[in-house]
Amino acid sequence: QTASYDSAGGKLHAGDDPYVVHRGVMHRLSNQVVAENNHHNDLIAVQNNFQTFEAHVIEVFQQAVEAFVQLVGGQGEKTRALYNDMLGTIQCIPVNFEWQNFTQRCSDRLANPNDPPRAVDAIQFPNMDHAS
Repeated sequence: QTASYDSAGGKLHAGDDPYVVHRGVMHRLSNQVVAENNHHNDLIAVQNNFQTFEAHVIEVFQQAVEAFVQLVGGQGEKTRALYNDMLGTIQCIPVNFEWQNFTQRCSDRLANPNDPPRAVDAIQFPNMDHAS
């Protein structure tokens, strides 16, 4: 009986059985869907981590700029105090301080304001009364 069944063409191999083929397709499809879902979940996790990372980067930049502003602001205040000290010192100097010291140091080189104006008839020079 087996010989007649094999020769009749009704013999089914496991690879040709529609039920087995359907089960194999469903198994592979299920594995593919699980792999795609895992990949999708991994992508979502990476995206969420990037969002957290980017937020952290912005926070660090904000902290760095805040520290920079505090440093420069403090330096600016120190510079302002230095300039105010320079201003206070220069304002303590009398306006005629330098001129008075110069006139005392170099009085021999300056014109004497007490000298009378010159007159032509007061000038004497050699051969002034020469007949020519």
